[in-house]
Amino acid sequence: MSRKAQVSFKIPGKTFLSGEYLALSGGPSLVAVTYPTFEIQFTPGSGIHPYHAESPAGRFIKKHSQFFALWDSTFIDPYGSGGFGA
Repeated sequence: MSRKAQVSFKIPGKTFLSGEYLALSGGPSLVAVTYPTFEIQFTPGSGIHPYHAESPAGRFIKKHSQFFALWDSTFIDPYGSGGFGA
């Protein structure tokens, strides 16, 4: 039986306690990490990624396109809504 190599990262969500709008302009804020976690899975592939090209993730992948061309990624949102820091 053959298995594909997989790399997985789990990232907690974030909840702003104070300063949400200050953070938008680079100011200070107070944030709490929350669970359940988001997950990004990478498997060997042909460079398929579900992120908008102008999102932070899309720009990062474009900047490192030679590396990411060899991997497919899947984003797992436990909330299903894109909230809580997704």
